[in-house]
Amino acid sequence: MSVWNERTQIALEVRAVSRAKWTFDQPTRAGMVSHLTYNEYPLQLLKIVIKDENGTRTKSDYSWIHGNAEHSWGFLH
Repeated sequence: MSVWNERTQIALEVRAVSRAKWTFDQPTRAGMVSHLTYNEYPLQLLKIVIKDENGTRTKSDYSWIHGNAEHSWGFLH
């Protein structure tokens, strides 16, 4: 994955190491059910390169680094 703007470029490679999933089904009026599913993925950073006005930094420039990805769908009301 790569992102950039006028001043900074960031390229990274990550891998999900596990998954947490929550599902919510909530009864509403008229017997209908609202639903939300939420997923969370802790990430292992495999590679990162940051280039900006301060120079280039890589994974070796950090003593630790963690990431997390999330996505959800649905709507509770």
